Amino acid sequence: MAATPRRYEATDEEWEQIKHQFFDEQGAEFCIPPKVNTKDPWPCDWWQYKERFLVECFFQKLKLFRRVATRYDKLARRFLAFVHLACVFVWLA
Repeated sequence: MAATPRRYEATDEEWEQIKHQFFDEQGAEFCIPPKVNTKDPWPCDWWQYKERFLVECFFQKLKLFRRVATRYDKLARRFLAFVHLACVFVWLA
């Protein structure tokens, strides 16, 4: 019976370091604020974080339209037309 390999599980602090390294390698900015209990907090651009949060909320509202979330349309132009229509509905709501 062969021994199963041990799985490496990272702690929250190690996971944060891994994410920061990945974003640094990609040349991207990390705009997620640190937790309150973080030992070594990093600077956070709160304006950029607010904008990112607005975009995330918009996509969540857009996913409420089943046709957009499941990509029901076969043609790209019909899908894009419904995305535009759904954006108008979200904007007016």
